[in-house]
Amino acid sequence: MAMLPLWQRGDTLSQGLAVLHGIAEDPAAGRAEGDHMIDAFTGLDRYISRRVRAELVGWQQQGFTTVSQVHLPDAPEGTGLLADPHMRWNEDSPLRRAALAGLVYLRGRGAELDDIEMAGERLPTPRRMAGQRSEARWWINWKWHRFTSIPYCVTGGEAWLEVVQPTRTRPLTALVIQPGPKAEMFRG
Repeated sequence: MAMLPLWQRGDTLSQGLAVLHGIAEDPAAGRAEGDHMIDAFTGLDRYISRRVRAELVGWQQQGFTTVSQVHLPDAPEGTGLLADPHMRWNEDSPLRRAALAGLVYLRGRGAELDDIEMAGERLPTPRRMAGQRSEARWWINWKWHRFTSIPYCVTGGEAWLEVVQPTRTRPLTALVIQPGPKAEMFRG
């Protein structure tokens, strides 16, 4: 394909625009391939930085993790999951909404509250407050804080739930990152 100059010295703006608008659209042209894309990122890629996408794709390609997308329904009214006074979110906080939806989702997958770490903190469950300790096996996070620890966490646990764009009103979507077929190799 030959190069076409759009503008030459002395041309007016309207002459340059006429050349540009005179270029015929190629009916065989398609959409450009996205950088570091997998099916799980569909519709979410604008909320996930290129660096994070590259890491997640690399971990999945190496078999350390798997990544899938889930839609989180809102927690039912009166769940009582974040009723503890130690929890720091207002009733209308998008982070509280994301936390509740994540907790309900993980509970539905068999997670015990004692085994969940949320946004870098362990939940103040009655057993934990009584001094009983357990290792985190499930993680809920947002805004990609500490994302580089994902393979370290999930290869020895169950899953990392990353709520991609916490919001007060729009649907909540999350990525579920789980151990892949070669997860034990990452820790070794």
